[in-house]
Amino acid sequence: LKNPKFEYMRKYLRKDSYPIEQFIETIKPVAKETISVVKNIIDDERKRWTDDIKNYRILCFAEFNNSDLMWKRYAENHSGVVFQWKPIKEIDSPLFEACPVTYSDDIPEIATFDHFVDAAIGLKPLPSTAEFMDLVTTKTLSWSGENEWRLVSTKRFYDSGDYEDVPFYPQEITSIYLGMNINDKKDIIELACENFSHANIYQAYKTEDNAIKFKNI
Repeated sequence: LKNPKFEYMRKYLRKDSYPIEQFIETIKPVAKETISVVKNIIDDERKRWTDDIKNYRILCFAEFNNSDLMWKRYAENHSGVVFQWKPIKEIDSPLFEACPVTYSDDIPEIATFDHFVDAAIGLKPLPSTAEFMDLVTTKTLSWSGENEWRLVSTKRFYDSGDYEDVPFYPQEITSIYLGMNINDKKDIIELACENFSHANIYQAYKTEDNAIKFKNI
């Protein structure tokens, strides 16, 4: 009864001098049943989200191409390639649906226990996709240096794996950046010239003050 939601009950009990012990005994069966319902809802929701999350796909982007940390972490220590993407309105590019990641040590929950209690008694709806989107587009502050954007979608009906290769328009790639430690540079340039002849190709290098710069090749 310490919960603010039961304030009206406390006022009622004080006003009518209804014995608190008798009141507790009266609501015990209802409380027990409510707790059981809430537990079942939580179990069902946990299973639903565990199953549903397998159907989601997340494509990640970064705002900047000159982060030493990002090149080391995601491009095999500067031996990979970075693509610059540009959404195209005329072709209804899905890239327009990408949204920036929020960085906070206060990670959102799909729902709290109180939310499930309210859902059990009909005061609130069960968690929706909106709550899920808040969760998958939030990372802790320690990741803030990535300046990440995420494009969240669902898998195609014929896909059964944990990831999929999704076709895109070549025009959506405007530039290609080669890592300073790249090994198969010639093959990548030939492939780029064949399929992305419109794109600029740059070679990464480090300056004397350890900054990452690029030169057109």
